[in-house]
Amino acid sequence: MSPAQPATHPTNRPKPLHESIGVQLTWRCNAECAFCGTWSGPANRATMDLAVLERLVESLAGARPRLKHVELTGGEPFVVPDLLRAAGRLLHGVGLPYTIVTNGFWARDDKEVARWAGELPGLQRFVVSTDRWHRSYVPESRVVALLRGCASSGIEGFLSYSYARDEEPGLALLDPEVRAALESGPLLGWHFCPAVDVGRARRDCVEEVPASQADGPCHVLGNMMVRPDGRVFACCVAGSYFSGGAAMEALSVGRADEPEGEERWRARFLSSPLIEGLRERGPLAMLRERGIVAEAETFTSQCGACAKLQLCSASELNDVDAFSAPP
Repeated sequence: MSPAQPATHPTNRPKPLHESIGVQLTWRCNAECAFCGTWSGPANRATMDLAVLERLVESLAGARPRLKHVELTGGEPFVVPDLLRAAGRLLHGVGLPYTIVTNGFWARDDKEVARWAGELPGLQRFVVSTDRWHRSYVPESRVVALLRGCASSGIEGFLSYSYARDEEPGLALLDPEVRAALESGPLLGWHFCPAVDVGRARRDCVEEVPASQADGPCHVLGNMMVRPDGRVFACCVAGSYFSGGAAMEALSVGRADEPEGEERWRARFLSSPLIEGLRERGPLAMLRERGIVAEAETFTSQCGACAKLQLCSASELNDVDAFSAPP
């Protein structure tokens, strides 16, 4: 596939509904990547309170066995190590396996990876993010150490690469040592996804974002996401999409610390005409149905089309709640 052609992004890949949920422990990060979808960086101090995390895990425990997995992400979870340890302990205590998404800055060697694996009971896998933007902040030697540490510790390791418009997705994009590390054990895997025009990318590097498939149903809505402030959104980018991190408010479904939380979030998710339309037809089809965009108008991604949909009046979306515009 040539990167000039529309790529298939995870938004277009079907997922089981609500078998997994993402938890953004913090928006702090040692890096400040130009394409970051959550506006994370050293100056973004938003971090989840321990009390909110405890209530959240209590709610998620009540969703078993339908809920099977939790993804701990950020920002960078390893810049809040005590909260990360607490999250691992709480999730393990209720029998929920979890993944940690990280840029790997902390992985000096495989012994450091083994130490952390021992401190995080119930950890299923590490997902390490690397690409042209992350390389400015995290040397590839740390990515190699993390992957090799996973292989030697018996933890699943997965490399996630967000490629740019001028890059051909594939292992040739990786440093030879990274490729060798990926091939060092059966528990390691990888994928290549196009960068998307969300968050900071819309301001700082939109010209580097490749075109991805914009039409069709949105499958990212299969998993909800909890922001550091405890607000729950119907997808992974809705909580921080617009300029400066403003939310797609119409996709908010609740708070992490409300009673019977997960059950209520799911009920709101399933009763929303906006979410139903996005899941069944997709944002581009909904825009065209309402005559908001011409048939020939194109978007770089589904997320870009969805953002335009969020900025419509509430009446255009069958009387769903009003949404906030970017500041």
